[in-house]
Amino acid sequence: MVLSACSSSGASSVERSASPKSACSLLTGQDATKALGGPVQGPSECSTSPGNQSGGLYFLSGQGTLLVHVSWDKRTVTAFTVTHSGHAKYLGGTVPPQYAKVTVAGVSAYWQLSPAPGPGNTQSVSSLKRGYVVTFTSMGLSHSEVDQALAVTLDHL
Repeated sequence: MVLSACSSSGASSVERSASPKSACSLLTGQDATKALGGPVQGPSECSTSPGNQSGGLYFLSGQGTLLVHVSWDKRTVTAFTVTHSGHAKYLGGTVPPQYAKVTVAGVSAYWQLSPAPGPGNTQSVSSLKRGYVVTFTSMGLSHSEVDQALAVTLDHL
């Protein structure tokens, strides 16, 4: 569990003024088909909630699923920034999550290595751009496929 921490490297005021965005408009079905290299069903379950977040679900025929989550909530931006800045403080005995930093579309992104983000071969990658935290949770898809879909989404921000 992440505890609040002060950091001089927090998100700028520009990043804190993000407006609502639909995850499904940032990654259309056509974009997902091209990025994932096969026919995609979706997006489905598209929603934007009052908690300053939106999501959508994509199915790559016979291969896997991709859940897209976009948040522009100030707390989410701050938590993301603190978690990946090295300034996060964890409760005694709690093992901090481990991430692999990569660059996608010129933006830092973080693949969660441990603890595993879900059952089976579920993987998660997240990134912050212009006040939007974008998280992709995938099952049955390769890192390169998900990175390509994330690049499309980041390019639309």
